[in-house]
Amino acid sequence: MHYSDNPRFDIFPFMDFTEITSVVEFGCADGATLLEIRNKYSWIAVYGFDYQEASIIAAKSRGLDAEVFDINDMHKQASAFVVVKSADVILLLDILEHINMPEYFVEKLREHAKDGALMIVSLPNVRNWRTFAQLFSNDWRYEDTGIFDKTHVRFYAKKSALRLAEHFGKEVIFDYRYSSVRWKAFLQRLAPSLFCGQMYCLVRRGK
Repeated sequence: MHYSDNPRFDIFPFMDFTEITSVVEFGCADGATLLEIRNKYSWIAVYGFDYQEASIIAAKSRGLDAEVFDINDMHKQASAFVVVKSADVILLLDILEHINMPEYFVEKLREHAKDGALMIVSLPNVRNWRTFAQLFSNDWRYEDTGIFDKTHVRFYAKKSALRLAEHFGKEVIFDYRYSSVRWKAFLQRLAPSLFCGQMYCLVRRGK
């Protein structure tokens, strides 16, 4: 599975870049988001991890610090958690639904992260109307990307997303991702859990 190389501008409003000196991203793909941060905020150190070697080669070709890391085999790659110790922000953008033990991974991040570190999580919202449409048609058709991505092994709605984030810290800020298209945003504001395809959880590591 290879996701398109597009910066995640949607998560930028969640970060106060004047207070950040380091950002770590798991599932960085080709490093587009980290590159955007580094180019705009030169004082911020960025580091990326991805399980695909081709993505890491591409990220390194852009001058980014990055390495191959398979979360499902995290016990053999302790170096990732060394980097986490100094991170002000940890990005987990549409990654936790792809791994076998997301709760354990988040707990490992909490174990190594410094107090006050911010974890930003985005997850697909399985309570979306598309899910109901599939179920009413007596079907579940997997796709290459999106909510029905064939590589998803976990599925989340609001409450389960909050429970997952609480493994890092107890005070979680939750929100949905709203479309920039006016009519879509109108529907999403009316019933966000039904019409929004993505969710965010923002949580700081507490003592």
